[in-house]
Amino acid sequence: MSRIIQTDSPAQNRKRLLKTLASAHRYFKQEKTTEVQQKDLCAFALLTLKALCESIDRTASAWEKRDYWLKADRLRSEWKWALKAYDEIQAALNKDNVTNALQCFDALSGHFDSIVMPGKSSDRNLWQGAWVKWKQH
Repeated sequence: MSRIIQTDSPAQNRKRLLKTLASAHRYFKQEKTTEVQQKDLCAFALLTLKALCESIDRTASAWEKRDYWLKADRLRSEWKWALKAYDEIQAALNKDNVTNALQCFDALSGHFDSIVMPGKSSDRNLWQGAWVKWKQH
């Protein structure tokens, strides 16, 4: 059996996660969405934010093991908005308050305004079924 080697760095992974969040947000702002699509978008944002927070924790923990305490603290403080947004959206979805979850998701727009997206987005269906996946957890 051979080793599995990850070629993407955690920073590249975070950049990819931010692009998917930005894509979902732009779809939400530009398209007229149904209630099912809104639930899927909120659940997708929640699952993506969870992966983002896990990536930040893995990176910061690795730095702390090497005694880079300040660097780990700086990373956590730089990305604390992601954990806060995750908690807010999760609390809203746990109460089945999709409107509040969408407002929390919309409030994140400032964190990915600078992300340049291609003209055509091929991943429009990326968040379909996210609500069911989130409910299973």
